[in-house]
Amino acid sequence: MRRKLILVDDDKISLLITKKVIQSIITDDFFSEILIFDQPGLCLDQMAAISFQEEKICILLDLNMPLISGWDFLEKLSLIDPKENIPVVILTSSVSELDRERSKGYSRVKDFFSKPMSEALVKRIYQICMEME
Repeated sequence: MRRKLILVDDDKISLLITKKVIQSIITDDFFSEILIFDQPGLCLDQMAAISFQEEKICILLDLNMPLISGWDFLEKLSLIDPKENIPVVILTSSVSELDRERSKGYSRVKDFFSKPMSEALVKRIYQICMEME
């Protein structure tokens, strides 16, 4: 089964750093691909065309983005994936306890981390994606 990790953040530099950190810690071919999107709408459009039977997908999502926030993204994702086959890990600049609590209202959100990226977060992403088998 192929696994894809999708990073969604409006900050291009943060996306590149996050991808490099993940690749430096998970060095095998665990992910067939790591895709980065700085436009959440484009990510949602492309996800609508994916066959979830052929690929397992995990999303790393920022909350604070213009036009389509992370919260909006989660709502739109539920229309594309109503069975919640796609788990989400939030990685955000927010340190708000309200955001952390709000994320618990989404069963597809498996964890919540504040930036910056850490080795513990990479290990947690790996664990979540392993559970998708």
